[in-house]
Order: sequence, then C-alpha cells, then structure tokens
Amino acid sequence: MLYHELRKIGVPTAIIEWMKRRYGRRVTQLSFDDYLSEPFEVPGGEDQGDPFSAVGYILYAAGLLNILQEAYKEEGYAFMDDLAGMKWAENIKKAHADIELMMSRNEGALEWAQTHNCQFGIPKFKLVD
Repeated sequence: MLYHELRKIGVPTAIIEWMKRRYGRRVTQLSFDDYLSEPFEVPGGEDQGDPFSAVGYILYAAGLLNILQEAYKEEGYAFMDDLAGMKWAENIKKAHADIELMMSRNEGALEWAQTHNCQFGIPKFKLVD
C-alpha cells in the first residue's frame, strides 16, 4: 500500500521503483544457541533502524489523516508512528458518538486500516475528554 499512497500524492515513478528494489527480495536467518536457520524471505516491512522508515510511515499513513473530515470537525496529526484523530463536539456524549462514527463509517478509519494491512492497537487508544 505504501507504493499506492506514494503514487496518489505524486511521488515520481523512478523513486517508487527504487523503493520497490530496496525493500524487495529481502532475506534473513534466525540464529540462536547452536542453531542457524536456512535463509528465508522477509515478506514485508522495513529493516530495523532504517533511517527512511519514519518518512515511509508518514507517507503511508497520510491517507488515514486525509479521511478525517473538516466538515465533521475532525482533524488528524502524526508524529513518527503515532497518529491522533481529534474531534470537537458540543458535549462529551456527542463527541463519543462522533468518534465511534469517525472510526466505523464507510471509508472511516477502520475501513482504511483493513484496506491498508494496518492493525490499530485499540487497547492503547486514549480518549481525552
């Protein structure tokens, strides 16, 4: 999905192709005690400590921030791999109902996560009233 998001925001094809080569066909081995596994392919993600990972994640997650709608008094912010969705409402009860809608509506946050192979850590969500 990262490449799809990059195309949507106009990143040149040459850069996207470079990224595909950089992150494609990566292999690793497991080593512990006296055991060394056969090499196997790493199906996705970025290398641990990769300096580009922060930029890649921000560009990947930009689509999630874009689904928040000004018409509904919603805003989104990102810092590294943390995202915040903000909602303003006339009272707490309405804010809670609207946050549920923000997450569950058609083309909402949960749908975005499903289509982008993303799993939210919902137990870590915080609500600030």
